[in-house]
Amino acid sequence: MAIKRVLSYHIYIIYIAKITVVATLVKEEEMNKKGITLTELLIVLVILSIIIVIVTPGFNDFLFKTKDKISTLNENNLKEAGNMFGQEVYMCQSNADIKALFSKLNITVNNCAEAKAKLEAGVNVSIGFLKQHDYFRDDSNNCNESGTLNIKIDGHKVITKLNSNV
Repeated sequence: MAIKRVLSYHIYIIYIAKITVVATLVKEEEMNKKGITLTELLIVLVILSIIIVIVTPGFNDFLFKTKDKISTLNENNLKEAGNMFGQEVYMCQSNADIKALFSKLNITVNNCAEAKAKLEAGVNVSIGFLKQHDYFRDDSNNCNESGTLNIKIDGHKVITKLNSNV
């Protein structure tokens, strides 16, 4: 978008550049060969400011689009982390491990069958919990650690839904 704007203003930029060249040629005979004139400096500053005015909005759009893409990626990664957690509970093989894992969620279960039953009803899991247990990484710290996901098993399928506080 910014490049299209720059290209659409290329006639004006060429015109200003021509003025700069003409002004330089006219003044070259009069000026000392050791420096530049104030007029030349002002013309260069005007050209640079025009370029900055044209490019800045496009750059801002690029930044906002990048932040949106990062948010979308984090949402997808969070859903995948919830799926991994759900699959781990579904494939449970150790009552002690699952009991310890659910106790960190402040949910009391005694065995894998109870954990699966809780997951069939739906369990809210915090992003901090997923980070702490290496299901999810957020190096950019864009996600609210107290945000939660609702993880549910329906048959053989894990359903992960982000709550609004993420």
